Amino acid sequence: MTIPEDAFQHVPSLKGKIVDPATSFYRVTSDTFWTPETFDATPEVFAASMVDPEDRAASLAQTMAGRLDKDLWLFAYGSLMWDPAFLFDEVRHARLAGFQRSFCVWITLGRGSPETPGLMLLLDQGRQTDGLAFRISTDKLAQEAEIIWQREMFMYGHLPKFVTIETPQGPLEALTFVVDRSSDAYTGALDLEQTAAAINQGGGPLGTTLEYLENLMDHLDIVDIEDDAMAELLVHSRKLAAARG
Repeated sequence: MTIPEDAFQHVPSLKGKIVDPATSFYRVTSDTFWTPETFDATPEVFAASMVDPEDRAASLAQTMAGRLDKDLWLFAYGSLMWDPAFLFDEVRHARLAGFQRSFCVWITLGRGSPETPGLMLLLDQGRQTDGLAFRISTDKLAQEAEIIWQREMFMYGHLPKFVTIETPQGPLEALTFVVDRSSDAYTGALDLEQTAAAINQGGGPLGTTLEYLENLMDHLDIVDIEDDAMAELLVHSRKLAAARG
């Protein structure tokens, strides 16, 4: 395991429940980035969905300017919680006010296609979100920040944002990724039934959006986090799937 033993000092129950970053499928750099073949997509579809590498690098440089000389906290709310891909030195339970998990970005790669677009989970404006906060030490930060940007800023619809989170050990400033409401990929305000319908239609080479939602709920349980809105969405999505046969 590439994570130090004391990283789990505040949440010992998470030990063994987080994928070793060294073995993660998502631990990619600019030299080992995904290709159209990874997503079984044409070069045209791939290029239309992916953020230009120069824009991604500029976003990283701008966001992290003046911040590489101190430890970074990152707030995770989706698959980063159980499969972060970056090396970290500490993890805590955390809560972010003013945002909530939402399937609010259309995707045509991975768990969607141009014919059956799926939905991606992001943070949108809302009440609050419970998740995990990871600390990345200064000596690792330059390399791990690139890993994070390749993971989180590879498709359009994301914005990096520094926020204040609450942890049992006290408040922290943390980086997270929220939806870009100005993006063409943003779904806008879908209601519960519309979201469930979109989740049921979405599918691609990495599976379906419904499978992602099921995986999310399984892992929220594993890391001791509750989300009633996501649980309700899963119930509706499964009912719709059953009705369609």
